[in-house]
Amino acid sequence: MTDHNFDNFSHYFNKWQKNLINFALKRNLVNKELEKYIKSFQTIDSEIYKALFIAKEYYNKKHRIYNQKIKRLKQKEIEFKQLLDYVNREKRSLKEPKKKDEISTSIRYIKQSIKEIDDKINNLSNQIEELNLDV
Repeated sequence: MTDHNFDNFSHYFNKWQKNLINFALKRNLVNKELEKYIKSFQTIDSEIYKALFIAKEYYNKKHRIYNQKIKRLKQKEIEFKQLLDYVNREKRSLKEPKKKDEISTSIRYIKQSIKEIDDKINNLSNQIEELNLDV
């Protein structure tokens, strides 16, 4: 009878040992799958980081370019304002010529040039505002 109990015990022990081996194999498979997921997440994370880095470089470059354009346009605006001030001073300092026709033509030309300069200043101001909005 003891042999029967021992056989029965060894049978259960063998069954338990097989179950442990199966569980260990399943655990190893799960660990391998988990490693695959972790590696895929790491590659995705590195790709996202690279894309963000490239986008940051691209937009920094664009930002620098727009800042340079705005700086140039502001300088042009200052130049045109100085030119307009000069023309206005010259207009005020003009003495009345002897001939009436000369006065009217010179005033007409001065008004026309002042208007053109004003239009250029307004255009430059609009361009600066648009570039500021774009940036």
